[in-house]
Amino acid sequence: MASMTPNDFWNEYAGAMNPADFILQFQSRNPRRCAEHHVRAIGSFLGIVHRGSWTKTFAAEYQHLREEVICGITAHLEACRDSWEEAVRNADSAASRTVIEDETPPVEDASEDLPVVEQGAMSDEELEQYYREEFGASDRGPAPEGG
Repeated sequence: MASMTPNDFWNEYAGAMNPADFILQFQSRNPRRCAEHHVRAIGSFLGIVHRGSWTKTFAAEYQHLREEVICGITAHLEACRDSWEEAVRNADSAASRTVIEDETPPVEDASEDLPVVEQGAMSDEELEQYYREEFGASDRGPAPEGG
């Protein structure tokens, strides 16, 4: 059996995928968790991980088990953490800004609906009348019934 390095596991089972894209794809910042999801997604048979085709998988000198592939991919991601961590952090930051912007309801300008209250612009009686007509109440309590 020829031993494989973490980089070999990465090339064989993750292909040409960029490590940052790999981490972002599985929405976890834990390399092992991402590797577990990836290995589950590519499939296995009796614990032997698929290598693109079953013919290629069983033609290989050694068939790697799930745990071996998960450990190899995780080791590769840990070894190149500096290359993907900042890109993931920037993507998270951009995504959080997008979510905040998408969820923030627009502020409507309601100033046109409010009465102009300047010193002496409306008397107390006019202001109370406005509140009765607009809201059915005044600042002194609910409007009396019938009127």
